[in-house]
Amino acid sequence: MKANVSLLVILFFGLARLHGASPDAVRLAKEYLQASAPEQRQSIRKRLSAFDDQWRSILPKLKPAPFKYPYKGYLPNDHFRLPYLKAKRPDDRLYHFVPTSYTNTVPSGLVVFLHGGARMSPRTNPAIYLRFGKGEAAGDMFQTLGLIAVGPSAPWNPKDDWRWCMPGVEDYIADVIEETSSRYNIDAHRVFLMGHSMGGFGAYHLGQTMPDRFAGIFPVAGAWLAAYWPGLRGTDFCMVHGAKDSEHGVRSRYTDVLFPRLAHQQMTELKIPHTYLEHPNGHAFEFARPLIRKYLEEKKEIRRDPIFPRVSLQTPVGYSNTRLHGIPHRRWITIDRADLRPIPLRGLKSPFRPGLEHTEPLKRWKQWRLHQTTFYPKGVAIAAEYLGENRFQVTTKNVRQFSLWLHPDMVDITKLAKVIVNGRMRGIEIPKESLVTALDSYLRRRDWGLIYPIRITIRAEESAVR
Repeated sequence: MKANVSLLVILFFGLARLHGASPDAVRLAKEYLQASAPEQRQSIRKRLSAFDDQWRSILPKLKPAPFKYPYKGYLPNDHFRLPYLKAKRPDDRLYHFVPTSYTNTVPSGLVVFLHGGARMSPRTNPAIYLRFGKGEAAGDMFQTLGLIAVGPSAPWNPKDDWRWCMPGVEDYIADVIEETSSRYNIDAHRVFLMGHSMGGFGAYHLGQTMPDRFAGIFPVAGAWLAAYWPGLRGTDFCMVHGAKDSEHGVRSRYTDVLFPRLAHQQMTELKIPHTYLEHPNGHAFEFARPLIRKYLEEKKEIRRDPIFPRVSLQTPVGYSNTRLHGIPHRRWITIDRADLRPIPLRGLKSPFRPGLEHTEPLKRWKQWRLHQTTFYPKGVAIAAEYLGENRFQVTTKNVRQFSLWLHPDMVDITKLAKVIVNGRMRGIEIPKESLVTALDSYLRRRDWGLIYPIRITIRAEESAVR
């Protein structure tokens, strides 16, 4: 009798593997993702290990199904609908634009648009950009490009002029992408970030803290005061700015054209791929819109590469030395443990406040300058390169332990990984693909495009952190 039962079990799991993900595996995986405490996940891990070889078929079944009959066009003044996001962010507004070409059977690109304004700009400000019409409106551009767009309202703080650079903004943007992806069939590797004015500050900031979340980033008429540019490798980065963004008697220096020009200069020196587009006009988004549209029409196939071979992460990073956020992940790298010590970070400063008012005397207006400088926040850095044939080269600063998250498309799992850490070679056995590891790789970023079913954890040599 026991033999017959065993045979039935073998047949059941064999058929389940033959026809895709078993219902039990999908249910357990959902429980694992929804667990609120590590102890709950720990009790599920062993049961999930029985389905390791099904991870490719299980993961697609964990994502929400897109709307069958989606509204197309401009959808204003909406709210989060996923229950836990609605409870988390009841007051935030979402504005969507869906092109008439969209169909839920074909993955679409997505633009996350960060609106402009300041500390008291209302939650309805995304309407300025997401609608059809003239002026700042970009609906016609999204329609022509065939891209879905979402305009979230900036995190609320009536005392902060840089609301897109506040703590927690990375989690908020992840929520926005998750919400929009639950409604529409979004290609996780064709998500773009655009931001104008205050949103341009946010695009520079998020370009520092989470560039690997996007296929392309477009800061428009924004500014920055601190940057670790190597972190942008693998992400298309295009700055758009007006030569007359700041003008005496018209507009102050907050978003002077010198900010992107210096960024362009520094990235060129470091050989960081990027694009700088400058027009002869002022601050308004309508002057930048045709440049962005032409750029995306000419580069229709911009896609994120989850296994891009060069990964650089320095943390904390952010738009300025007073707005630095600690971010331990970048594509297939995670910093697990570190000793925080001073580390160099490029920056800008001015002898006068960057927002020198346009009503100041002309002589004082002309005295305004930006000087390049270096800050030394307490932090860590890691640079990793996949050299092919299971070989990796990693250099670290202040890192005690890190993880490589790998995909079978990167390595041959039947052979050792050869990892050179700060000049010392290590041969490391590659563990088998794991459903739990794949789920953990989702949980660290909540990004269905950055899934890695293999994890190798490595201790850096103590001498390397000095």
